[in-house]
Amino acid sequence: MHLESLQDEQKIRMLLKDSAFFMRQNMEKMLKNARLAMETAASLRELGLGARILQKVGVLPKEVENLLAYEENVSRYKNAGYPTNVASLAMAVSDINMWELFNILTAFATHNRLWSPHDIRRTVVMNQSMELLNRRRDIREPYNIYR
Repeated sequence: MHLESLQDEQKIRMLLKDSAFFMRQNMEKMLKNARLAMETAASLRELGLGARILQKVGVLPKEVENLLAYEENVSRYKNAGYPTNVASLAMAVSDINMWELFNILTAFATHNRLWSPHDIRRTVVMNQSMELLNRRRDIREPYNIYR
C-alpha cells in the first residue's frame, strides 16, 4: 500500500493505531522488566555497568562510589577469597537489587545539582539506565556473601 493513496485522516488513524500498539507493547515489556528487577539482585558486573554509565558522563569516581559502592562490593568479595574477573563478577550478588540500581541512576540523572536542568547528560544516563534495566540479567548461579 502506498501512503500517497490514503486520505489524510486514514494516515492519522493508521499512525495512531500503530503507535498505540507500540506503546502498549513497550509498556508491557517495561512492567515485566521492572518486576524482574525488583526480584533480582544486581550482579557486581551489573553494578559496574551502572558505575560506567556515570563515569562516561563525567561523574567523579568518589561520587560514583558514594552512589553505588561498586569498589566496596568488589573488595568484599576479594577479601572473602572469591575471584573478581568479569565472569565471576557476573555471578556475584551485590548488596542491592536491579530496581534499586535503576532508581539510583535515574534519580541521579533527574535530581543532581551538578548539571543544568537541560544538560544532555541527564538524557544519556536515563537512556542507558533503561538499556541496563531491559538487558538480560546476569545472575544464573549466584554466590552471595550477603546471605
